[in-house]
Amino acid sequence: MGVASCRPPGPLLSELITRRSGAAFKLRPIGLRPAYSVRNHTGISCSQVSLFSGSEKPASRDFIMASAGLSFENPVFAAFAAYASLATLKMFFVVGYTARTRWRVMVFANPEDVKGNKGAVARLDHPDVERVRRLHRNDLENIPAFLAVGLLYVLTGPSPGVALWHFRVFTAARCLHTLSYLAAVQPWRALGFGAGLLTTISMAVQVLMAGTL
Repeated sequence: MGVASCRPPGPLLSELITRRSGAAFKLRPIGLRPAYSVRNHTGISCSQVSLFSGSEKPASRDFIMASAGLSFENPVFAAFAAYASLATLKMFFVVGYTARTRWRVMVFANPEDVKGNKGAVARLDHPDVERVRRLHRNDLENIPAFLAVGLLYVLTGPSPGVALWHFRVFTAARCLHTLSYLAAVQPWRALGFGAGLLTTISMAVQVLMAGTL
């Protein structure tokens, strides 16, 4: 049984295992620079490693590394998944709060919504409803962008500590923005918005630096 190992660039921390005809391919975490370990009965070398699907089509090493990066064994992806879920749930909270506010003041956007609801009116200028709707729009302008840019940022192989603080700051900033918007207080609302925006921009710049134009 031949054994070969090499160290590719990038700080991915994960393990990718594929078994086919007695061969095992592993990406093992070793510090911040993992080594690819290849074990095969034929003594395959590290430069010859490829994964095969059911259609027998070989995959590139970039695909192997990307697949490893998008794994919960990768601490950066695991952290992103958790904070992305928190940010999404916060956005859904605002959706529910918008509906609750409409029922509390009995103000709806469409004429058909007031049928059968005594005292309800259809209007688009109630201050309480409009405040929550503006908050929701702000979430829609920022959280989806974080989800898209954050996923690409994970694939750049950032430092786990630096990445974790990006995700923490964004999520905390959006929560601060939401609470400040509902309470109508400044400058906390602006600080929450600005911190979240700068965090996404920081990740976008790093993705741009890692990409090719």
